[in-house]
Formats: sequence, structure tokens, C-alpha cells
Amino acid sequence: MFISAGWIVAAMIISAMATAYGVYAQGQAQKKAGQAQAAALQNQAEWAEYEKKQEAAMLKEQAEYYELNAILAEKEAGRKEASEKKTKERVLSAQRARYGKAGVVLSQGSPLEVALETSKEAERVIDSILYEGALEAWNWRMKGKTATSQATAAEISGASSSSAYRAQAAINTMKGKQAATAGTYKAGTTILTGATKATGYAYEKGLLN
Repeated sequence: MFISAGWIVAAMIISAMATAYGVYAQGQAQKKAGQAQAAALQNQAEWAEYEKKQEAAMLKEQAEYYELNAILAEKEAGRKEASEKKTKERVLSAQRARYGKAGVVLSQGSPLEVALETSKEAERVIDSILYEGALEAWNWRMKGKTATSQATAAEISGASSSSAYRAQAAINTMKGKQAATAGTYKAGTTILTGATKATGYAYEKGLLN
């Protein structure tokens, strides 16, 4: 079957345009895929940051709770100390009153030793109260420091993960744009090459003479 040169030229041009469109469409598809991946990574970045911020906030609340318990432990120790001092004074006053009624001199001998021992025992109890209160407060504050450190670590982890996701999102977006640009360029080159071949063929067949 005879096919005219004009039809062949037209077919060459159409083929070049179809190929160019296919290349262009592929580049655009890669661009959209890159954008979709970037959007997914951006969502992951936001979620990672949010999740770690929530964790950090909870740990900070725990640290505040521990500090409150430490303060309460110190206050309770102070209350017990004051109570024990009052008890000591009542006991010493009662001793002085009994010895006074009996006409015993308090500044020497057994009465003095009893008073001193009573005072020493009360001071030992007070020291124990203060030590236990300080130890309890210290333990609470150590828990608070641990919680605070964990909160800081969570914030750093969230920021790091978020940055990594965002960096990858930027890379995917850039790759998509590069693919689209390359597709557009290749499509133009394909059309130009096809047009050049078609024109050469047309000259060869005398269609443009």
C-alpha cells in the first residue's frame, strides 16, 4: 500500500509529540509522587514533635509533683521538730517543778544529769526527724531531676526526629521538581528532534522545495 510522504511527515511529528507528552507526563507524575511523599513525611515530623512534646509535658508535671512532695516533706519535718521542742520544754518544766517541790537543787548532781539526758534525748529525736525529712525531700528531688532530664531528652528526640523527617521531605520535593524539570526538558528535546527529522524527510522528498 502506498503511503504519501506527507502522511509520513505527519506521522513522524505526531509520534514525536506523543513521545514528548509521555516523557513530560512521567516527569509530572514523579513530581506529584515526590510531593505526596514529602507531605507524608511532613505529617510524620509534626506527629513525632507533638508526641515527644506531650511526653515532655507529662514528665515536667511529674517533676513538679516530686518537688511539691519534697517541700511537704521539709514542712512536715519542721512541724515535727517544733512539736518535739515543745514536748522537750514541757518535760523539762515538769522535772523542774517536781524537783523544786522536793527542794532539790537542779544545778548539780542527779537532777542535773536527768535534765541533761532528757535534753540530749530530745535533741537526738529532733536530729532524726530533720534527717529523715531531709532524706525524703532529697529522694523526691532526685526523682524530679530524673523526670526533668527525661523531659529534656524527649524534647531533643522529638526535635531530632522531626528535623530528619523534614529533611527527607525536602529531598523528596527537590527530586520531584528535578524529575519534572528533566521531563519538560526531555519532552522539548524530543519534539525538536522529531521536528528536525520530519523536516529533513520532507526536504528529502521535495515537500518543502
